[in-house]
Amino acid sequence: MPESDDIFPEAAGQILEYEDGRRVVLDEDDAPELTPEILARMRPMTDFPEMLASLQAAQTKLGEDVAAGRVKRVRGPQKAPTKQQVTLRLDADVVAHFKADGPGWTQRVNAALREVMDRA
Repeated sequence: MPESDDIFPEAAGQILEYEDGRRVVLDEDDAPELTPEILARMRPMTDFPEMLASLQAAQTKLGEDVAAGRVKRVRGPQKAPTKQQVTLRLDADVVAHFKADGPGWTQRVNAALREVMDRA
């Protein structure tokens, strides 16, 4: 079974959009703060086998939906809009260079362009 971090790294605050139009917001603020009183009442999930099985099945299904492309991540509104979305055609080797270092390649392109702009 995939771990949630394997399916959605840094997922908090992201919006998932299903093919049928349903949307789910992954919000870290949905959980209450864990006070000493709450911690004292907590029990392991193994005490609730039906709920555990249901959650594991849902997690597996979500992983399958993501892998099959039935779910896509949708960015929510920016808290402080500072960026502008654009479509830009770049040479394949330029894209490959920035993507080679993994996620965050668009931020690296932005930083490289800013460096050129600052030198001008």
